[in-house]
Amino acid sequence: MAESWNIRCAELRWNRAVDKGIRSEMRLDHPRYRGLITIKIMWLVLCLASLVCLNALALPGDVGQYANLSPSEVLCVSGHYVRIGGGPRVKTNDFNFVALTTASEWSVSATNESQPRDWASLRYDGTNIYEIGTFLGNGPPGHVNTYPAYGYVYPGPFFLPNNQDSVHIFLPWIAYHLTPAMIRRSYEHNGVIEMPWPWGSPRFSLTGYGFKWILSPEGEDPLIRRLEVVRDAALDLPTPEEELRRSSLDYPFAITDREAILNWLNMRKTIPSNFPRFSYECVGTIQTNGLTIPSAAQFAEYYPGGDRSPHVVCNYVLTVDRLELLPNAGILAEVTPLKTLVFDYRYQTNNSRTKFNYAQYALNAGDHFESGNEPALLAEAQHWLKAGDGYGGYKSKRTITLVGILLVTAIPCGMLLFRLITASRRQT
Repeated sequence: MAESWNIRCAELRWNRAVDKGIRSEMRLDHPRYRGLITIKIMWLVLCLASLVCLNALALPGDVGQYANLSPSEVLCVSGHYVRIGGGPRVKTNDFNFVALTTASEWSVSATNESQPRDWASLRYDGTNIYEIGTFLGNGPPGHVNTYPAYGYVYPGPFFLPNNQDSVHIFLPWIAYHLTPAMIRRSYEHNGVIEMPWPWGSPRFSLTGYGFKWILSPEGEDPLIRRLEVVRDAALDLPTPEEELRRSSLDYPFAITDREAILNWLNMRKTIPSNFPRFSYECVGTIQTNGLTIPSAAQFAEYYPGGDRSPHVVCNYVLTVDRLELLPNAGILAEVTPLKTLVFDYRYQTNNSRTKFNYAQYALNAGDHFESGNEPALLAEAQHWLKAGDGYGGYKSKRTITLVGILLVTAIPCGMLLFRLITASRRQT
């Protein structure tokens, strides 16, 4: 609009010059306009230089070293990982995975080998991450979910899941699609990196915040060679309400959800500063076609024991079985194989009064995800901002609940008292 306005103004100036018979002053070789032309050329050069710098910086959403792949090539890495639980009853679960990567997109799929119906897949299209999974490993034996599958859309290149990651797909995602440059660019502030855990449930739990990430070695390595996630109480926010309003967290409007999340916050605060909560290490690599690919990785979770020293909760060991470069291939768009309930975070928005956490919709088998600008979903988000529950709504709900409890208990007590008084009068 600004450009068309400038053109219109130029036309008007030209017409005025013609009417006054001074068109000679509008010649391009006039000193006034030679200066303007020079300024415009300098402005264009600066714009081109900015674009070059942005490409060199590899903004969030880049695929790091995989940008060297040709547009028609797909790197396919397949393998397995094992989760070994700690404690007196050691439990082992095996998972198979396939990671596909192009110059601009990637996908990861994983399956529980002992429970093949428990699976999940991620796909990044250069803008959003699309997740589909059954998450059957989260429930007790025989449990049946309301929907056969659940889907999630996360804007950007970071996998910050809503649901419990029952197939632990975060591990191949860290190994093949999370880079030190991405982490530092988006989550490093004043030399400290605080990033929500991509394991667990950072969308509805506060246990994954208040920790600093330590990457080593420093430098421009395209891989995460070693990572430690260490407790840092200085990263705790001043009040519980500020913790609940973290941008990655679904704000809890229900009283029960709020109390559960605050309980997790209290659990987090029992962990002392500098405690090493998690560690990841790439313990082997493969060199191929100018790429450095992790061939083996380890991940460990720790928790303070009675003596406050780190005790192993569980270990993960990832191993690559096969690596190949597929010519003339691509990554297919995500399609729901089952009836799926979707939580779409592209629609998340907030104002000073409230927060719209996500849009929700159902898909049938064979459907694609909705776009990020569906009018009905946008209208739903705006309606919530105007009329939905507010940040302090839990207080009125609690008051109503207490009043209801008092009425429920007071009425029977009053009736009982009335009967006792009436019976006493009859006896007298």
